[in-house]
Amino acid sequence: MKPSGSFERTTGISSRSGDMIMPLIEIHMLEGRTESQKKSLLESVTKAVHESIGAPIESIRVWIHEFAYPEYMAAGVWYGDKKK
Repeated sequence: MKPSGSFERTTGISSRSGDMIMPLIEIHMLEGRTESQKKSLLESVTKAVHESIGAPIESIRVWIHEFAYPEYMAAGVWYGDKKK
């Protein structure tokens, strides 16, 4: 299916089959944010992708993968010992 919007015309980018390229953005982060914070993050990332590469909003997919503190280590420090 060819894109109906201006994405292909303005960027010259489409898949080999002519379909619109769908940006997929996965965010990994520690659990503990509010629903409002997560919604704001998802909206901001969607807007940034749209503005930076010209992808139509309808084509952008963004999701969050949260993980628990005991499942994370940074700089040799295990976060299972840290309080939320």
